[in-house]
Amino acid sequence: MIPKKYNQRNLSRAIKEPSLILKELKRIVLNTSKIPHKTIGKKKFTRHYGRGTEVMSEDWDYLILLDACRYDSFIEFNTFGGTLESRISKGSHSEEFCRKNFENKQHFDTVYVTANGWGARICQDVFYNIIFTKNKEKSDSLHPTWDSLDPNTVINTALKAANKYPNKRMIIHLMQPHSPYFGTKASKIRESLAEDGILIGSSSKTDQNKKEYLSTLKIAARKGYISVDELQKIYNENLEYVLSNVEDLLSELEGRIVISSDHGELLGDRSGIWRFAHKKRTNNNNIAIGHPRELYLPELRKVPWFIIENGERPEIHTDQPENSSIENDLIEERLSALGYKD
Repeated sequence: MIPKKYNQRNLSRAIKEPSLILKELKRIVLNTSKIPHKTIGKKKFTRHYGRGTEVMSEDWDYLILLDACRYDSFIEFNTFGGTLESRISKGSHSEEFCRKNFENKQHFDTVYVTANGWGARICQDVFYNIIFTKNKEKSDSLHPTWDSLDPNTVINTALKAANKYPNKRMIIHLMQPHSPYFGTKASKIRESLAEDGILIGSSSKTDQNKKEYLSTLKIAARKGYISVDELQKIYNENLEYVLSNVEDLLSELEGRIVISSDHGELLGDRSGIWRFAHKKRTNNNNIAIGHPRELYLPELRKVPWFIIENGERPEIHTDQPENSSIENDLIEERLSALGYKD
């Protein structure tokens, strides 16, 4: 069967923009190269780790998701008191995680607060309400969308929702330690690259003095503009940053709270399967950066499951959902800021 996207409208676009044809051919080649991993690799992984956790079937009142948080990194930087377990995620990418956990399901006892564009796109008819963090009307950030990704924004939004919906479960999906990266280390690296003509993350792509525009520092690492060591340091800085903000959130919530992640992150890990599974790699084919879809590696699928018992648990009710439509342009802008539309 011919895919629906191969239609007259897209054919006309491809004729006007021949680069789209090349992009589609590369996608086909990449997907073909993944077949050994999707079959043999997946079978081997699931035999050892299982098929993954249905997060909505787990026991929690508040589920705090730290996007792209590795299990080993969480152990290193977590300072909260609680019970540490692990789970296997159903996805190695946010889109895959959301589709396999939420798509075409009904969870009208739950409110989903998210800064993640994939969650906003996939989950609009799933929950009692979905709340997508908003951009500021006036912003001093390098990119205006970054304000909506800041953990302060997500947590303030979540606290308002918790007060408004005291009898609902709540998923709070923060974007850190996923790129774009906040913090001093990331800012200094962006400034250094800008001096070399490489612009990272700016909403303005028209600066004639710049030779290249990249949406995130992670893409700069793939291209070899920054080292794996530098990438790891800014990732860790962002994990510490989001955890410091989560501390403020924990002081306001009562019930059974779980801190987890939608997937992990490859930060220069050496993986022989990488050359079969993903084209976006460094010059060293065995060094992996990122979190491509449908990759079955423990660094991407084993995530923290940290349980905190904090006071009396709320009484949860299921009700008819509220109307919570989100503009598609806002979702696309958010995905671009996260590096998915580079």
